[in-house]
Amino acid sequence: MKKLTLLINIVILSVAGIVNARQVKSKNTIDIQDVRKTQQPVPDPANHKNHDVEAYRTNNNESTYTVSFYIKTNDSLRYCAINYGTKGDMDKVAYKWLDDTLLSLRLYNSVTKKEVKLKASGSRSGTKMWIDE
Repeated sequence: MKKLTLLINIVILSVAGIVNARQVKSKNTIDIQDVRKTQQPVPDPANHKNHDVEAYRTNNNESTYTVSFYIKTNDSLRYCAINYGTKGDMDKVAYKWLDDTLLSLRLYNSVTKKEVKLKASGSRSGTKMWIDE
């Protein structure tokens, strides 16, 4: 009986791990908030959870897009952000978490289909961004 209970617990934990892994790797799309005439909200980890993502269009002259995201490091939530400048108008961000700290992003215009693909990672020591070709 003890072996059967142990086996059932192992199966339950394995299924829970698979479900959690699928949630981490699910693809999401969000709107880019235009804050060129106002201010970008102040980062507040207390109002976010692990893997929250936000996107803003900033700067009046040439467009800069800021994608902020939150990751768990040790026992605290860390705010990370990347900035990408382009003359193109982007209104959406599709993103997918590749692991706990690596994010795949696609900034795009939903009408013209113009896009740029980026990757971003965050850690206690900082944030990195690169173009994903």
